[in-house]
Amino acid sequence: MSHSKFFFIITSLLILFAACATTQRIPEPPAPKKYKGWHLNWSDSLLYIGIDAGRAYTEFLIDKEPKKKVVVAVIDTGVDRLHEDLKDVVWINSDEIDDNGIDDDNNGYIDDIYGWNFIGGPDGSHVEYDSYELARIYWGLNKLYEGKERDEIDFDKQSQWDYYQEIKEEVEIEIEYLKYDLRSVQELNITTRMAMDYFDVETLEGIEDVSEIESIDLARVDYFAREKKDVLDFLIQEGITEKDIDAELEVLRSSIAGLEEEIDTREETVGDDYLDFTNRYYGNNDVVGPYASHGTHVAGVIAAAHNGIGIKGVSNQAELMILRVVPNGDERDKDVANAIRYAVENGADIINMSFGKAFSPHKPYVDEAVKFADSMGVLMIHAAGNDAIDIDDEDHFPRKRYADGSGEALHWITVGASSWEGEQYFAADFSNYGRDGVDVFAPGVDIYSSSPSDSYKYDSGTSMAAPVVTGIASIIMAYYPELTPLEVKDVILESVLLLDDMEVVMPGSTDDELIPFGSLSLTGGIVNLYDALIMAEEFSKN
Repeated sequence: MSHSKFFFIITSLLILFAACATTQRIPEPPAPKKYKGWHLNWSDSLLYIGIDAGRAYTEFLIDKEPKKKVVVAVIDTGVDRLHEDLKDVVWINSDEIDDNGIDDDNNGYIDDIYGWNFIGGPDGSHVEYDSYELARIYWGLNKLYEGKERDEIDFDKQSQWDYYQEIKEEVEIEIEYLKYDLRSVQELNITTRMAMDYFDVETLEGIEDVSEIESIDLARVDYFAREKKDVLDFLIQEGITEKDIDAELEVLRSSIAGLEEEIDTREETVGDDYLDFTNRYYGNNDVVGPYASHGTHVAGVIAAAHNGIGIKGVSNQAELMILRVVPNGDERDKDVANAIRYAVENGADIINMSFGKAFSPHKPYVDEAVKFADSMGVLMIHAAGNDAIDIDDEDHFPRKRYADGSGEALHWITVGASSWEGEQYFAADFSNYGRDGVDVFAPGVDIYSSSPSDSYKYDSGTSMAAPVVTGIASIIMAYYPELTPLEVKDVILESVLLLDDMEVVMPGSTDDELIPFGSLSLTGGIVNLYDALIMAEEFSKN
């Protein structure tokens, strides 16, 4: 699952910690350059360039009236629907009577007031941690081929045996990566907490030499503690809290466990037969769940209320239908498909999908749901992913192209992430890209948005870029409902700020290789709300 650039931050901090063990003082953390809400603003240069929402609201929309509220389905980890900046923008199913235990609107879901939780149990329980799709594929094949040689396999099964060997190798590599990441986060966790909880800077002022402390770890903490305010400020600025570190540790441990042994928390909790794709009616109505951080942040980017509290969402005309599908781990194809169908059948105009994975064993089932949404004119907006790969060549799901070769979804936009750091680093270093697979870029680095329990934080990822585009789409639909969803898509893509010839560092490059920004997406541009509204006005007159 594509989350954020957590490990890019971890790497920076570990460099600081490593320096503590060998120098008299740790380096000063970099001076903060980002600022809250940069993604909404405009700049005469490419530094801090956002979507020009301020001018859109204060100049273009100032004397115009919206014509409808736009229902946006947020398929994600769950959303804190009581958050001070979200509680007034959450969709309410007016055909359902809350908490009466009856399916009043006969849609198959009981008491679905705010949406639905497809990874919950009938007793109100939740799937919080689930395995990677890689692990699920591996264990399915492992039962068939573990310990068997190729010549022992029937000829018509030998290609599957070959695939099992490839998957097995990927699993082994992934376990090593995850264990390295786990050690890194553990080091961050221990060092940070020791500095925060057990050391007083004043008591360390007399220590001038590492040799005065027997433990190298204590020495490291010593130097860390001397400058702990600056470093802890850096952690706060990056949105990394003790709770985030704890959650990341648990995700890594559960991910490793899911690769080393077969684990199915979904079957135990949800209780349905996962392979029975005719069953769409399972789960529960708790749309918050135990891990709503990611979904709450995404929801705020789209539509946090313009109420003078906290932040402003891109859109002030959206109602958020909450669909919980994404655990800590990889979302499952069946749940994704059923969430898309729920959204369409219950009136969503737009579906935001800030999630993704490298394998989709039941893609045809997802494709049927996407085809249904496409036929109903529902605009689907998907995050390109955070693996710094070319998704024209490497898989990232869900995707608009159908597995059966019958074409691709038309009402679909895939979004890469841009940063605030100027021309050379304009493309986020983690963002996936693709001249065909990615349609457009949008701000996705250091986005300040809502977090559970009336809090706020920075987060980064294409998960943040996709809801920026979703917010733009909802504003266009609200003010120009006469436009078809395909016209809305065309407006967004044709009104971009073109930067196709600008040289940027290729995402994932280890040597700062420069490439044209236009090679990273179909449009070669970044979305712009102000220009999109001007174009929408022109479209509406034709």
